[in-house]
Amino acid sequence: FCDGDGTIERKKREVRIDSTNYKSLKDLCKLINSLGIKSRLHKFNDRSRIVINDLGLYHKKISFLHPRKVSILKEIINAG
Repeated sequence: FCDGDGTIERKKREVRIDSTNYKSLKDLCKLINSLGIKSRLHKFNDRSRIVINDLGLYHKKISFLHPRKVSILKEIINAG
């Protein structure tokens, strides 16, 4: 799910997961939080977004399968 609908915002140092399916994102947000990774769910008119700021913990427990996204995530984490 994160590889397809997730992006990394370099300037804000956060992972964003967008979808038009609010219920799925709500459930995903609960799952992410249950892993100890703080995430927030925002609802817009036609879509919703999960925002994750703890990139180190996200990388350790979930991360991405997509090599480019993993590379960017590591780059941001290492930049501190």
